[in-house]
Amino acid sequence: MGREENIEDFFQGLKVTFTYATMYFKEHPVFLQAVEDLKKRIDSVIDVNPVLKIGITPHALLTEDKHWEKARLYEELATFFHYRKIKAITITKGVALDELVRFLNKMGLPPKEILKGGGPQAILEDQRIFHISIEELDYSQLLKSAGEQCKDIWAYLLKSVVDKESAEDIKAFTDNFEVICKELSIRDLRENAELRENMAIFLAYLRDHQNDKFRKCAKRLIKTILCNRDVSRETSIESLRIFFEGLAADDFADLLLAEIATNENFDSLSFGLFTQIADKDMHREIATSLAYKIRGDAVKDNQRVRKKLEELFFISPSPFISEVYQHTLLSVLQGISQGGKIIFDPDRVLKNYHCILLNLLIEEERPESLTLIGQNLLKVWEEAVQVKEQEFLNSFFVAMEIKKKKSLSLEDILAKIEEQIIHDIEKRTLENAMPSELSFLLDRVKKSAFDNHFYLRKIFKEKKVSPPILRLFLTLFPESLKSFYRQLKRRSFNLRLLRNIVECLKRVDSPVACEVLKYLFAFPGKLIKLETVKAMAYLSEYDRNFLFSILKKGDVFLRRESLRILAKEKENRADALRLLLTLSNPLGLRAKPLRENIELIVELNLIDAKPYLVDLSQTKSFWYRSVRRKAQEALGVWNEPEA
Repeated sequence: MGREENIEDFFQGLKVTFTYATMYFKEHPVFLQAVEDLKKRIDSVIDVNPVLKIGITPHALLTEDKHWEKARLYEELATFFHYRKIKAITITKGVALDELVRFLNKMGLPPKEILKGGGPQAILEDQRIFHISIEELDYSQLLKSAGEQCKDIWAYLLKSVVDKESAEDIKAFTDNFEVICKELSIRDLRENAELRENMAIFLAYLRDHQNDKFRKCAKRLIKTILCNRDVSRETSIESLRIFFEGLAADDFADLLLAEIATNENFDSLSFGLFTQIADKDMHREIATSLAYKIRGDAVKDNQRVRKKLEELFFISPSPFISEVYQHTLLSVLQGISQGGKIIFDPDRVLKNYHCILLNLLIEEERPESLTLIGQNLLKVWEEAVQVKEQEFLNSFFVAMEIKKKKSLSLEDILAKIEEQIIHDIEKRTLENAMPSELSFLLDRVKKSAFDNHFYLRKIFKEKKVSPPILRLFLTLFPESLKSFYRQLKRRSFNLRLLRNIVECLKRVDSPVACEVLKYLFAFPGKLIKLETVKAMAYLSEYDRNFLFSILKKGDVFLRRESLRILAKEKENRADALRLLLTLSNPLGLRAKPLRENIELIVELNLIDAKPYLVDLSQTKSFWYRSVRRKAQEALGVWNEPEA
C-alpha cells in the first residue's frame, strides 16, 4: 500500500478505536485489541515518514498536501476532534502502545470532561504522553461550531472564562455571542440548568466589568428568545429573567421598538414573551420610555411601523398587552394614527396635563422657562404622591434621563429639580409618610440631605423604625454600621425595639441587612436569636457559613430554622443533611441531637436524607439503639402508602 492508502487505513482504525474508547473502560479486551490494531496502522504510516501531522477543521482532516473531506468517516473524525478543542495532532515515530491506550482513553471522554481537565494538552502532560502532541483551538473557533454537543461545551466554557478572568477568552465569547444565540432556544435555556446558571454568571460578570458588552449581549439574547416561534402561549420564561438584571427601562424600550420596526414576525405572542422577560415593576417605565420614542419623527414618518404599533397596542389589543402599555401609549398612538378614531376621555385630562409637562421638560432649552416648568412639576409631584400616581412618578425620572442626555448645558437646573424631588422622597420616608406602594422610589435616593446622626436619632430616640428608614440608612451610610451597632448594644435590654428592628430588616433585602441580623444573633436571649434566624429566610442572600455554624452548635429550634433556609438549595441541602446525620456518637453522648435532627428532617420532609436514614437504621452499635429506632420510624413515615 502507498502512504495515502496507509493514512486512509489509519483513519478507519482511528474511528473504530475512538468508538470503543467511548464504550469500554481502559482495560477492556475489545478496546485494547483495537488499540493494538491501530498501533500497527500507525507504524505503517510513520515507517516512511517519521512524523504524522493531522490538521483538523470543523468538517475535514488535513495531512501534508491532502484534504480528507466530503466523506462521513472524515467528517465524523473532524467533528470528534473539533469538539475536543483540537486543531492539530502530531504523532512521531516511537509512540508506545501504552501511550496510545492512555491517549485514546482520555480523548474518548465527553468534550466537557476534557475541558474540565484543563484541555487536551494538559491531559497529555498529566498522562506523560511524549510521542503525541496537540495544537489546541482557540475559543473563538470552538464558539463558531453548531450542534447539540456545543451547548454542553458552551455551558462549561461560559463559567470557565469568568473563573479565569481571561480578557482574551471573554472577548472571544462576546464577539461570537450572536453565533451562540442562533444555536439556542428557550427550551435549552429553561431545561439545561448548567447552561442557564453559567450564562447568568457570564452576563453578571459582563454587567459588573464591561457594561456596554453586557447590554449588547443581553439584548441579543432577548432577540433570540423573541424569535422563538415554537412556544405555546402558556410558555413561562420568568426563570430567564436573571440574565437581564441590570438592563434599564430605556434599554428594554429600545429593543422593543427595534423589534417592532425590523422583525416582521413580531406579534402579540412575541410581546407576551417580552412582558415575561422584563421585571413586572419595570413595565411602567418601559411603556413611558417607549411612548417618548414613538413620538419621534422616525416613527411618525414610517407607515409600516405605525401600522404595526396600532395593531399591537390600539386596533386589536390581545390578552398579552397589559393595561400599563395600553394606558400609556393610547393617546400617543391615537395622535400619530392616520384614520384612527380619536376618543376624548375626561378621566385622562389630568394625566394628559402630566404628559404635557414632561414633554415640555424634555423639549425646553431656555433656562428661565425650564426653571418654571420645574416648579410646576414639583407641585404635580406632591399631588401624584398623595394619590399614588405611579405612572407619572416613574415617567418623571425617565423624562429627566432623556433630558440630561439631550441638554448637557442645562445640567445645573436639572440637578436642582431632581435634588428637590429626591429630598421630598427622603423626607416623606423619614416621616413615615411615603405610601408603601411607592417604595420603588427609594432606589432613587443615592445621596442624603441629612447626616448619619439624624438617622440614628430618628431610629433610636424617636423610635421611628420602619423598613424604608432602615433601608435608606443602611444604603446611604454603610460606613456608619459601627455606630448603629453601638446604639443596638446600648438597647440590648429592650426586646420590643430589637424585635421591631428584626421584623423590619427581613423586609430590607440586602447583604447589609444580613450582617445586622448576624450581629443581633450574638445578643443574649434565645428568643431574639430565633427571631433573627427566621428573618434571614426572607433575604435573597444569606451567610452560608453562619447558618452551618448554627447547625453544628445551635439548639433544636435554631437548627430547624437554619435547615429550613439551607434546604432551599440542592448543594446546601446535601451538605446540611450530611452534617446533621453523620455526627459521631461516642458512648451514645450525641444520641439525643441525632434523634432531634431526624425529627427535623421528617418535619421538613427532606426525602434526600433517605440514604443516611437507611444507614442509621441498620447500625448495629449498642450506642445507636435509640437513633436506629428513630431512623426506622422516619423511614416508616415516608414509606407509608398515601391515603
